[in-house]
Amino acid sequence: MRNRLQKLSVIFLFLMLLSTITLAQIPLQPTGSGTEADPYLISSLNKLYWVAYQNNTNGNTFNGKYFKQTADIDASTTSTWFDDGEDGYYGWEPIGTESIPFGGSYDGNNYKITDLYINRPSQEYIGLIFIGC
Repeated sequence: MRNRLQKLSVIFLFLMLLSTITLAQIPLQPTGSGTEADPYLISSLNKLYWVAYQNNTNGNTFNGKYFKQTADIDASTTSTWFDDGEDGYYGWEPIGTESIPFGGSYDGNNYKITDLYINRPSQEYIGLIFIGC
């Protein structure tokens, strides 16, 4: 009985770890080459986050590149992203920054991005994409 309880405890811990991992922001490169004829195809939050990660972390502005959304995207997990440890979660990190604005073309293709969470009260011009001002 004790051995069985230990096994169940290990399985429970594994499932808890797995659920934490799936809520994390993981950039996943979309298919496509970014041309007008072969745009990057955005079908998930992880693929959308890849755009933000490439732009904000690697300095890729995607100037002249094309993106096309191919499915509705549930962004509700962004409510737990980038916790500041003090005031709550920051949520979604916009694609682009003031110093590295997004220069691509994003076609939502009549699909939705729902429940996107952003809590960045000390920053201006915040949204899904920062294109500069």
